[in-house]
Amino acid sequence: MNNTAMRKIRAILVKEWRELLQQKSLVAMLIFLPALFTVLPIVALFIIGHVSEADLLKGTNLNQYRTLLDLDPALAAMSVTEMTQALIGKQMSIMFLILPIFIPGSIAAYSVVGEKTHRTLEPLLATPIRTWELMLAKSLVAFIPTLLMTYVAGLLVIGGVSLFAVSPAVRDSILTPAWLMLFAIGSPLIALISITLTIIISSRVNDPRTAQQATAVLIIPLIGLVLAQVTGLLVLRPELIAIVLIVLFIAAILSIYIAGRIFDREAILTRWS
Repeated sequence: MNNTAMRKIRAILVKEWRELLQQKSLVAMLIFLPALFTVLPIVALFIIGHVSEADLLKGTNLNQYRTLLDLDPALAAMSVTEMTQALIGKQMSIMFLILPIFIPGSIAAYSVVGEKTHRTLEPLLATPIRTWELMLAKSLVAFIPTLLMTYVAGLLVIGGVSLFAVSPAVRDSILTPAWLMLFAIGSPLIALISITLTIIISSRVNDPRTAQQATAVLIIPLIGLVLAQVTGLLVLRPELIAIVLIVLFIAAILSIYIAGRIFDREAILTRWS
């Protein structure tokens, strides 16, 4: 990448981040979501750690605990408090991966469709900037803040789990090597897929909300993963996460390729005029 291309990309980044900061509702949502997914697991662990085991067992089906013990032997040596913390922490740690789906989708949707509605995309497309430079800049506008917020929130969650877990066994059962792999490597891949999917949809619609909602399809596999853990059908292990990461990597490459093929600047200029 030469200096000219870098200057063009940097100029677009600065311009679009300034415009995004003027969208108060968007900025509020981008702050609220990471804060919510950071506070919820920490507060839940804190509360569970300060509730008696008798209260935790009230209204609980003991057969559910026995089933989970059979499916996940790592829970067998835990007390009721430890087990409850571990189970809640596991589910919330997976739901944490919603962040790299929604955050970039919201930014990327505004970056393309929002500019169209404000009549600022057409002049940009008419400039000498190359298509790949424009796509890279649009992607980085969403990718950089997404990765920053996701990693900061994730590190706070890791610190909160380490602080409020009632035992090292609980901490280790939540912050497993499998989850750390998914968080560290899966988050940027999920963000890339969300961004490119939004760009693909954005190049065909005129409403930012429609483009943003399209990324909701990515939540379906995540919900399936959570349900599989809740029911005990699946225990996340490094070997399984390695396969998931390979699939995510392939999906990211394919989505980038498709987005590059679909994002036709000439077609956008004529269709959106």
